[in-house]
Amino acid sequence: MKIVLDRSPQLFSHNAYSSLPDWYIHFNITATLVELDKDNQIVSGLAKKWMVENEGKRYVFDLDTTRKWSDGKLITPNDIIQSLFYRS
Repeated sequence: MKIVLDRSPQLFSHNAYSSLPDWYIHFNITATLVELDKDNQIVSGLAKKWMVENEGKRYVFDLDTTRKWSDGKLITPNDIIQSLFYRS
């Protein structure tokens, strides 16, 4: 994939974007628990399945245990938890 932007990103953070290029790059290089398909339906991302409980107040995700980081290490539940805390 080749992305052409009108300028370099100003900030690279998971929880803040200072411009559209910052957001666009982040959006294209990160994985999420679930994603939207072309029809805006929720489909698997890092989670192979999920449950919504307690009238939408609790979400339980079952991770796809075959997914790996770019260095080949498996993604763990703790990795997901850490990324959620980093984003908040």
